[in-house]
Amino acid sequence: MNKIRDTAQILDVVSDYVSLRRRGQNYVGLCPFHADKNPSFYVSPSKNICKCFSCGEGGDPIHFVMKHEQIGYMAAIRQLAKKYGIEIKERELSPEEIAAQTAREEMLRLNEFAMKTFEEDLYNTDEGKDIGLTYFRERGLQDETIKRFHLGYALENKEDLANRAIRAGHKRELLLDPTEERKEGVGLCYADNDQQTPICRFHGRVIFPFISLSGQPVAFGGRILQRVDHAFKKYVNSPESTIYHKGNMLYGIFQAKQTIAKQDKCYIVEGNVDVISMSQAGFQNVVASAGTALTINQIGIIRRFTKNVTLMFDGDDAGIRASLKTIDFLLLEGMRVKLLLFPDGDDPDSFCRKHTSEEIERFFSANEQDFVMYKSQMLLREAGTDPQKKADAMFSIAQSISLVSDLYLQSDYIHSAAQMLNIGEIYMQRAVQEARRKNYEEEVRRTVAEMQRQREVEEEESRLALFASPTEKPERNIVRELVRHGGESFTYTGYNADGQPEQQVWRVVDFIDVYLESAEIKFQNPLYAKMLQLAIHASDSPEVPFDSLKFFTQHPDSEVNKLALDLAEDRDEAFGIVALDETLEKTVPRVVLELQDAIVRIKIDELNQQLRFPNANVNEIMQQLTEYNEIKRKISKELGERIITA
Repeated sequence: MNKIRDTAQILDVVSDYVSLRRRGQNYVGLCPFHADKNPSFYVSPSKNICKCFSCGEGGDPIHFVMKHEQIGYMAAIRQLAKKYGIEIKERELSPEEIAAQTAREEMLRLNEFAMKTFEEDLYNTDEGKDIGLTYFRERGLQDETIKRFHLGYALENKEDLANRAIRAGHKRELLLDPTEERKEGVGLCYADNDQQTPICRFHGRVIFPFISLSGQPVAFGGRILQRVDHAFKKYVNSPESTIYHKGNMLYGIFQAKQTIAKQDKCYIVEGNVDVISMSQAGFQNVVASAGTALTINQIGIIRRFTKNVTLMFDGDDAGIRASLKTIDFLLLEGMRVKLLLFPDGDDPDSFCRKHTSEEIERFFSANEQDFVMYKSQMLLREAGTDPQKKADAMFSIAQSISLVSDLYLQSDYIHSAAQMLNIGEIYMQRAVQEARRKNYEEEVRRTVAEMQRQREVEEEESRLALFASPTEKPERNIVRELVRHGGESFTYTGYNADGQPEQQVWRVVDFIDVYLESAEIKFQNPLYAKMLQLAIHASDSPEVPFDSLKFFTQHPDSEVNKLALDLAEDRDEAFGIVALDETLEKTVPRVVLELQDAIVRIKIDELNQQLRFPNANVNEIMQQLTEYNEIKRKISKELGERIITA
């Protein structure tokens, strides 16, 4: 695991999910953990961590993968090992460790097993070669393309997949569809009341895996080849599950993401085979929406890599008409949209098989249309000479234009639409302004509601802050120094038994440990106490340098890891935005003194309260007050001196 931690680079790992741009020493992009429209997700290669300054999510490479894929620590380790080609030898898991594995991890591993099985059977069985491989090659697919998309074949034997999966140690129930009572299941098989062994949903079909951004198969599509009648659906797909939601998945996104980011453009088609054929023809920045209209989540995935999209259609009027709502979704999400229609009778797959890459590229360049031109032509064609339909067309076009956030581009659209509609530009401007006003009013209502919610949250936080422990802030400051500098050394000027100044070299972790123990101070916050003990134990060997930042930000405990990231995220240290001129000689003694000062003040307040009790032992309390006030005076003097010399 240490090799994986040392090898995995945060920039490399995050780039699998987000298109990043360099900003100074760091990189920035749209956050993959919330609906981010303005880049707020920073990646620091020097610290090997990432952080969203909007939603707060982030971590080192391992924890980034854990959060994004919703998997456990060991599953993330395995995924990174696969990415970097590192072989890991896993010991046999104990029953407790097996039970601790999440169902999500088990389902992902089951789908990985199924994908490999389908691929092997395509090439290594007579049935797979005669039926599946023959079909793919008849479609003009080369072996390199077949392997790139992990295409496969499910044997006609209905029980074969289940038997092999169960023998390999996978749970029978996970092969089945999820139910209300049992949420886990990937739907590779279904149960037959007359048979004990589940039946493969895809038997006798060629297989198209749906692969996530991270390269994990989350679902499958299957096409039947030999028997097509009313009893058999031509296409079947995996049911939705905890690892697969149709509206969150784009077919081909794993294979396309790097080219999309590099070319700053994405082609969107309708079918899986369209994606594969275009990719083989040299256009690898292509994805499919898997037979559904684009969802907001799918658009959000594309937007991580580019804002430029081209929608492709085969000329079917009903399909084009249905796409107008999709275009509005794209515009609302800040995308720049073009459309491309293929000649009658062609779709991306058939067109690519008929033409060379050069011919395809020329056709694309000559026939891509801006969405305003396309929508105007279509609506005007449908309106004919009917004045009311023309007016409806104008307002429909104005509604789409009003969603464009770039004002210069919006102005060009208004001009083009006015010419197409043969009306004065002023009328088109007014229509857009009216549409924008309606959108703006709706946005204002949403904003006011959000402000009200935020105000309520702030009021609740303020109320809770009144009851917060006075030791919380100084304890947090100590742990911050522990996380950021725990293994570093500094020179501390103290006093010996004779009251003379004496200099000693301390590691930060040792100084904090010894000081708190000698002052009989214990952290009130259990997480802070836990992190101190972890640091003391991890730094126990003086021969091995203690890299506290790496230790905490890579710690498998998610609670420890998240707090460490929050404390390390100070923009001066992690992301180079602000630089503070402070030294360990000043900060480390100060933070422990501040905690001791807070504890002494609490004790003084408690003693003053006790004086009000009717049966209070006044002499004893006054003696204790004198002692604590003297300690407070000394602490204040030392704090003052350290602040002055700073």
